[in-house]
Amino acid sequence: MDKYGLIGFPLGHSFSISYFNEKFHNEGIDAEYENYEIASIDSLAEILDTTPNLRGLNVTIPYKEEVIKYLDDLSPEARSIGAVNVIRVSNKGSKPYLKGFNSDVIGFTRSIESMLEPGHQKALILGTGGAAKAIDYGLKSLGLETRFVSRTARKGNTITYDDVTPQVIAEYNVVVNCTPLGMYPRTDECPKLPYEAMDQHTLLYDLIKRVWNGAQLPRTDLKCCCSKPLPAGSFGTEENSAKGFCREVAIREHWAEQQAIPLYLTTLFTQINSNR
Repeated sequence: MDKYGLIGFPLGHSFSISYFNEKFHNEGIDAEYENYEIASIDSLAEILDTTPNLRGLNVTIPYKEEVIKYLDDLSPEARSIGAVNVIRVSNKGSKPYLKGFNSDVIGFTRSIESMLEPGHQKALILGTGGAAKAIDYGLKSLGLETRFVSRTARKGNTITYDDVTPQVIAEYNVVVNCTPLGMYPRTDECPKLPYEAMDQHTLLYDLIKRVWNGAQLPRTDLKCCCSKPLPAGSFGTEENSAKGFCREVAIREHWAEQQAIPLYLTTLFTQINSNR
């Protein structure tokens, strides 16, 4: 039986294990998916040593950048981005051979492209980690100018939250949250931004999935951020953009059979099983 899994810390918010194991069962795939909640990326070596049937891994925070030093090869996208969220595990001789990919950018660009308006020319990226790098790559591929926002002052194309004024929001009217703010169970947390300066053309895009009645779904209200909830049932639609104060979608997700299925998860098998 082949083994797949997810490495990261913490993993209590993840529904990858239930999604994949259900997929394996329904499609008659002789495989198992497991969560590897590791406090240090150094534990990856132990996972590889004790799991000879391991064929692939998803990578989530905080290891999308740290894991690269353990890999033997990178796809062109992962090399350019500098972050990995999918690892294909094969064997060369008696040793595992690890190749890293980045499918975050695939899910992101496919999901946000149809929501962009002609006036969306500049974007703020909240955070500077591995996911933020993938978002930067994706936004630039769509023709947007980007700027990072960090809690601390940094050199280069980065400003702090105190620098995000109403004037900045008016200019950078696409905002992508690549931070853990809002992650379960602290779902009421949100980035410190001048939400009062946003209007119907402001596009907010959140990487964090929310837990709804035990199921992980994209967040569908902005009450903690904007004090004006979006219309129920109009998440991610054109109707929503017309009625709502601002719009929010969730990264790597699309609607299928009334459930939010992460696009990057379905990409895992394409990349892991290619050229096998």
